[in-house]
This record gives sequence, structure tokens and C-alpha cells, in this order.
Amino acid sequence: GEASEGIVVTFLDHTERHRYIRRLRVQHAVSSVLASMQADTESSPQLLDAVGRALGWEVGALWQHGGDEGVLTCTAVWSADGFDATDFLLATQGIRFAQGEGLVGRVWNTAAPEWRDDVQHDNHYLRRRGAIEAGLHGGVAFPILVGRDVLGVIEFYSSGVQALDDELADVVATIGQQIGQVFHRYRIEAAARESRIWNKAAFES
Repeated sequence: GEASEGIVVTFLDHTERHRYIRRLRVQHAVSSVLASMQADTESSPQLLDAVGRALGWEVGALWQHGGDEGVLTCTAVWSADGFDATDFLLATQGIRFAQGEGLVGRVWNTAAPEWRDDVQHDNHYLRRRGAIEAGLHGGVAFPILVGRDVLGVIEFYSSGVQALDDELADVVATIGQQIGQVFHRYRIEAAARESRIWNKAAFES
């Protein structure tokens, strides 16, 4: 009757409050790191650490376009204090993804977050052996976006199986847009600096 309905409402309120607090905590952590970043690669490990710890993940990686624009390469990795994922991170740093290839390449292709509840049971996951050795199960990858342009991909993994969480998917999508705006601004500023240097050299020659 009314008592049971009251319990359900209280439970939902508590759940929503927990999600709201988690969202604020993550966005504050990300905003703090982004505000202090000097360049989009120099502070990348701190960025992965801030987001990873705030969301409760244990391993993370950042993928960006390298010299070859046709692939994404790993430009930063992170693991939580005391969590040994050495072999997995070495495998991560040694692989490149074309658009549409693997988890990272699919996120690049779709420009949308993608979830894995347990990569150990995914035969199509390219780093499955490393994940098994590191004891990683759940994973999420999301794009770094400016509009619909994907500047890179961030992925996180945990030692626990992670069921699909729509709220968390919304949070990481927002984070990807926040990071994208900052990375885009740095690229514009870097291009402007290079242009000024080139123009000065041409004028003085």
C-alpha cells in the first residue's frame, strides 16, 4: 500500500541524489584539470587520473590522431595507485586503430560512447589477453568531440563487471565535449603561434 510506495520513492530519490553527486564530482574534477592544462598532451595523464578516480575506474587511455591521420595512437595511459596493469598498458601503447576497428575505432566512427560489461568474454576485443592478465572486465570508451568532429577517444576499464549505465554514459559524453572544446582551443592557439613564427621568419629573411 502507501508504505511500500513511500519506500520506493525514497529509494529512487536516494539513487538520483547519488547520481547527481557523482555527476557534479566528475565534472568538477574534469573542469579543474582542464583549467590548469598547458597543452593537450602534457596534462593528459592528470586528466585521465582525475576522470578515472572520480568515476571509480582503474585503468585509462587517451587516443589521438598521430602523424598518420588515418589511425588513432595511444598518447597517454593511466592506472590507479596499486593496480598493476603493466602488460595491458604495454599492449595498449603498441597498437593503433583505424576508423571502425576495435572498440576505439568504432567510437571514432560513430562519435558516440560505447560500453562493454566484460571485455574478457568479448572474442572480438583485440586486447582481450592483456585484459585477462590484468584482471580487467568492464569498460567504456567515449569520443572527444568538437561538434561532430572526433579529436580522439578516451577509454576506461575496471576490475569489476560493469552493467550498462545510461546516466554514466551521459556523463562521459558530456566530459568528451568539455575536453574537446579545450583541445580544439589549444590547436587553434598552436596554429596561430606557428603562423606568427612563420610570418616573422618570412619578413626577416
